[in-house]
Amino acid sequence: MEGKEVKLIDLPLKADNMLHHIDDKRKCEYVVGVEWIATVPIEKAFWVKGLKVNQNSAFKLRSQYTIDKVEEIFCIQS
Repeated sequence: MEGKEVKLIDLPLKADNMLHHIDDKRKCEYVVGVEWIATVPIEKAFWVKGLKVNQNSAFKLRSQYTIDKVEEIFCIQS
C-alpha cells in the first residue's frame, strides 16, 4: 500500500465504529489530517490556567490567550 492511494474504508481500522452512517454526510465521521510542527513527551506536557480545551480531536481554536501560550511554549512564530 505504500505510495498507493487507498480509501480509508478499505483499510483495517482499529476504530470499530468509524464507518457508522457512512452514507449520511451529517452523521458520518470525518478524518482531519494534522501536520505536527512540534511535539513534547508526556512528561513535559504543560497546563496553564485559562487555556481553552476541547475533547474533539480537531476544532477551530479562537482563544487568543491559548494561541499565544501554545506559541510561547513551543517557540512558534505565527
